Amino acid sequence: MKPETTTETFTFRLVSPLGVVEESDVSLAVLPGSEGEVGILKKHIPFISDLNPGMIQLFKGETLHQQYFVAEGFIDMTGEACTVLAEEAVHVNDLDKSETEEALSRLNAQIEAAEDELQKATLCNDRQMVQAKLDLLKRLKR
Repeated sequence: MKPETTTETFTFRLVSPLGVVEESDVSLAVLPGSEGEVGILKKHIPFISDLNPGMIQLFKGETLHQQYFVAEGFIDMTGEACTVLAEEAVHVNDLDKSETEEALSRLNAQIEAAEDELQKATLCNDRQMVQAKLDLLKRLKR
């Protein structure tokens, strides 16, 4: 998504179970919402939405400020501030392709060995998050 030219900013917060990952004033946040990418500017209509696994892009003016991989969670936009609560949030520069590929291999083996359906479902959900990371790394050509 190409950023709109604007000087108006709003407060963006990204929070994971480990605490606040990012808090800054941005002019545009592009988020992986449940209905696809959502571009948020200041005074966006208030809403609450599911967050899908994917990439968050934060802009200051037309300049890309930060990028994060996020797992599932929620988006809360009040019009003056946007808070994202994510199960996991990792700066894209901290993603490691070989580690992620190894994690995917381990999960595939654990899924094959799982004996009960609940354990298998949990592992499949974990695999989906790891696959989303790999997809993002390929998209970023890393």
